Amino acid sequence: MLTIRNIMDNDICQLISLCERIFGPQAQGDNKDGLGFNYNEYTWIQNTLNLYQQSKDPTSGYLAIGCFDGNKLLGFLTAGYFSNWYDGNYVADLKDICTDTTHDSYHEVFEKLFKNFIDHYVSFGVTHWRADSIRSNNDAGLKFGNYIKKLFSEENEIVLNTSIRGVFKN
Repeated sequence: MLTIRNIMDNDICQLISLCERIFGPQAQGDNKDGLGFNYNEYTWIQNTLNLYQQSKDPTSGYLAIGCFDGNKLLGFLTAGYFSNWYDGNYVADLKDICTDTTHDSYHEVFEKLFKNFIDHYVSFGVTHWRADSIRSNNDAGLKFGNYIKKLFSEENEIVLNTSIRGVFKN
């Protein structure tokens, strides 16, 4: 039976291992930026552990959850929030969502994690969210956005926006 719960101290190795197994190959492709950036394990682990530490306080608004089958981590989601630059309202910021795509129920795992993300931030009165980490240098990011829209647009207004990124060269 799949259960969603907060990530705990003894889940961290599984979380790091799952991310490395799923995201690592994308970051090692021909462009070495399948995720839209050059993946740096140290930086990602440090940021994830900092977010995890903040999420231990249930009033913080930070979120580090996992979907488990018994004690096996099948997927996780991390999120924070920030004050919108233009109006001061809070925006839930999806940092990572990672599922074990070799597991038969990986779509269900994703749906459970994302639904929990929505419910968590609604309970804090947050009305907007973004998933800036869902990006790519091809149309895969947009396809994934449309998948989210198909799954959740009946209960949430989901608008797909485009972000432009570049690299400064000396």
